[in-house]
This record gives sequence, C-alpha cells and structure tokens, in this order.
Amino acid sequence: MESTDNFKKFIAALAKGEANTRAIEFIGIIIRNWCRKNKLEIQWIAFKKMVSNDTEFYSEIHFKTMEIIRKNTTGTYSEYKKLVIQTAEEMLKKGFEDFNNLLIEKNNLAWKQVEEQLKIYAFKWHSNRNMVKDLDCHDLHWSAIHILFEKLCFKRLRFKNSFELKSYYFRILENKMKEQLREKKKENRISREIPELFYEIGDSKEDDLICFVKKEINKLAENEKYIIQEYFIYEKKLMEIAEELNISAENCRVIKHRALKKLMENIPEHKKLYVIS
Repeated sequence: MESTDNFKKFIAALAKGEANTRAIEFIGIIIRNWCRKNKLEIQWIAFKKMVSNDTEFYSEIHFKTMEIIRKNTTGTYSEYKKLVIQTAEEMLKKGFEDFNNLLIEKNNLAWKQVEEQLKIYAFKWHSNRNMVKDLDCHDLHWSAIHILFEKLCFKRLRFKNSFELKSYYFRILENKMKEQLREKKKENRISREIPELFYEIGDSKEDDLICFVKKEINKLAENEKYIIQEYFIYEKKLMEIAEELNISAENCRVIKHRALKKLMENIPEHKKLYVIS
C-alpha cells in the first residue's frame, strides 16, 4: 500500500466500488492506532442519536474521505492516512459533543458504555498501583461514577473529548481513595495511638469503645476537636497546627491539654489505664 503504484490501484478499485471492505479495514487500523496514541475512545461517540459502534464509524469515515478524494486527487498513502485522521478527528469532536449530551440527558445506553469502560480502567489502575488490599476498588469506582453522574446531569458539565472525561473521573477516583485511606487511618489509630485514651478492656468490646471515644471527641469544641485529631491521628506537630489555626504554639498546647482533660473526665475511672498530660 505504501508504494505509489499500489496506492493508485487501490484508489482506482475504490472508484469502481471494488475495495470498500478493504478500505474500511485499513481505516480501522489507522484510527485504532491513532486513538490509542491519543487516549481517545472510539465507542464514546454518538451517531444519529444512537451510541455508535466501531464499524459504523469507520464506514462513515470511508464515505466522507471518498467524497474528498473524488474532488481532490490523493497521490500517496501517507496523504490518504492524514486525510482519514483529519476526518476522524472532526467526527470524533462532533460525535463526543453529542455523546456528552446523551450523558447529560441520562441516556442509559451511553452511561452503561461509560461505566463499563471506566470500571476496566479503574481495576487496572488499582492493580498497577499495588493499592492497599482493604480498599474496595468496586466501592471507589461506584463512588466516582456517582459524583461524575451528578456533575454531568445536574451541573451539565461538558468535556472536549473522552480523554478529558477519563482524566476527570480519575481525579475523583484519587480523591475518593485518599478519603478512604484517611478514614481507615483514623479508625485504626483512634484506639491504639492516643495513649491518654487507653482502656483496660477485652478485644470483644473494642469496637464499642472506639465508637464511644469518637462520640466523645465529636462533643468537643471545634478547635479542640481539630487539635486532637490533627495531633494524634494525623501526627502533626503542635507548631504546625497552631499556624493552621493562627494561634500561638502555647495556646495550642493549652487547648490540647484542656480537650484531653474533658475526654478523660467522661471515661469511667475503672476503665483508665493511665493518663499522660
């Protein structure tokens, strides 16, 4: 195909209507490679108000390129390939705008297509990053899809192409992952890493006492609660917390001490192991 003679024979055959199937196959190869390189989704386009399939898309490109070729002679395969990509780019842009509208209009077929493809990407992302095993990728994915649905359907969010939509989805996924990690970190440390709140208890009652401690922390004033959480759970220094609250380090220390005193007063005496001020 690369040689001029072979290409001219190919074009001549097309003019006679003898090589359409072959041309569509070539176009499929060209477009798939181009989309892969640019991280674009062929499936995420709408054609005649229906979600398009690949073959339909390639056929449409073929007929459009043939109209141009009949008017302007294409001398080489490289020129033909460039024409195919330009035509595909224009169609993908318009097709994705229509597809974006289908998502905004809550079209079930369009959303199913997006959700299924994003789920595949999400599990690859989860696997490649060697994610924490106790983080549920399925939950992360559906949380991200829920937010994406709200942004598109209620905020009428628009993207230029499928790459932008995928990038937005993965930003949501990253944020949901960080939220889950923070929550798990908080839950794991709340009973083990705050020495002032240790209990003389059996394992069977651990969950109840963790809930008890969390409730007591939530009863604190906002600045007290913030300092306790940031200092013990997120391991920040008092100086750093003081800067965030725009107060002195000494004032921050006093508030921490006062908050711990309140917490300890609400813990039954026979349950306390020790108190560190």
